[in-house]
Amino acid sequence: MESVNLFPTVISSAFLKDISENEIKEYIKFLNEEGWLKDQNNNGYFTKNSMILDNPIFLKLKNNILNLSKKYFKNLGFIDHNFRICDSWGSLINKGESIPPHAHRNSLISGCFYLSSDNSNIYFENPLEEKWLFLMEKKERNNNNLKKPQTWTSYSINPKQNQLILFPSWLRHIIGESKVDGRTSIAFNIIPTGLIGNPTTFINL
Repeated sequence: MESVNLFPTVISSAFLKDISENEIKEYIKFLNEEGWLKDQNNNGYFTKNSMILDNPIFLKLKNNILNLSKKYFKNLGFIDHNFRICDSWGSLINKGESIPPHAHRNSLISGCFYLSSDNSNIYFENPLEEKWLFLMEKKERNNNNLKKPQTWTSYSINPKQNQLILFPSWLRHIIGESKVDGRTSIAFNIIPTGLIGNPTTFINL
């Protein structure tokens, strides 16, 4: 019997090798000087500035993100578009802290660039899990075993320094408990610009 795997949810990752170790240190220094706000639910810290990538120090990183976002979108089969980063912020999680399930509203593509490495995973939830009307037992529930991705309830990545991850903004994800202090990253949301849609649904962003 032939089968077709339809309607994939694409998560992309790349290491930005042109961002040097010294630049990473400067990024972290800048975020610390910018100042951190404690999340109201005690889920780590975020920068006071929610447009952090607009600062000139991040110009190279910002251009990398926009260029790879265009490639990500094009690889999905969509017509080429221009994009802009609509918001961006530093994220800091210390030992024992985590971030609960969430998605990113008012955005098309979301992502994160990691300034440090630790063993705290990011977990993406299977968006089709709630569509099944029966709770059937599965042989594989995550990507610890790579044979049957159709049955996974989640997919996890253990991010490393200089790693960029892109995903659709509607995809719910969790930041696992950090085992170290100082898990630092820059998160962002991206929207398309220009005329979008068809003659009866046009919107100009």
